Amino acid sequence: NRSFAVRVVGDAMAGAGEDCFRAGDVIVLSLDQPIANGNLALVRTTWEGRKGEKSSRTVFCRYFADDSEAIRLQFLRSEVPPYILPASEVERTWGLVLHLRRTEKHRS
Repeated sequence: NRSFAVRVVGDAMAGAGEDCFRAGDVIVLSLDQPIANGNLALVRTTWEGRKGEKSSRTVFCRYFADDSEAIRLQFLRSEVPPYILPASEVERTWGLVLHLRRTEKHRS
């Protein structure tokens, strides 16, 4: 099994409801987890820059294969625009397997 855990940093996936990911939460991702349209995933993209150098970006988002040529990576916060790219630029995906929510400690 090719899985790993990461701690959520930042608020790009924060929001209301069950699909909310807050800073400090832990998510487990797997390279062996198939990604279906609308699944949450960590996605690495690679593209060639204007001068021929390769660049990459890795984001945690909701993955949509809008058609055979385009992928839309959608964050949960509505004010963060989707990242739309050619399907050929998706290098690797890791599907979400488990979400461990950080619990708030109550002060007495």
